[in-house]
Amino acid sequence: MTSVLISWVSRQIQGTPPRTFRESARTGQLNGAVTAEAIPFDAEGRINHTLRYSHMPYSSFGGGCASKMDLQTSLIAPFEIEVEYVDPTCVIQRILIYRQIHDSVDFNLELHTILDPTAVKSPPQP
Repeated sequence: MTSVLISWVSRQIQGTPPRTFRESARTGQLNGAVTAEAIPFDAEGRINHTLRYSHMPYSSFGGGCASKMDLQTSLIAPFEIEVEYVDPTCVIQRILIYRQIHDSVDFNLELHTILDPTAVKSPPQP
């Protein structure tokens, strides 16, 4: 399901995307919202060392990936999209973080997944 959400969001954020977007699917509803732009990332690109995400347990993160995706968007990278799929039987929520890769010939976009959106919003642990 995460790959379906990633594919849907990538289509929605092409060009000049609205801050929120939604689409009714055959079985449910897809909802997305831009929740952050220009996120200051760790100098080495480690998401769990980035101030915005450093308070989160490592188990909150899903798999990351890098791809050659010629994403043309007005959003300022790194940016964060909160997305959810809702149908009568379930609710699936994810946060997707898109970050440009400038020093690779094979990849130009890195995508991180946060499995538990509430972890981003929880206060840092002392």
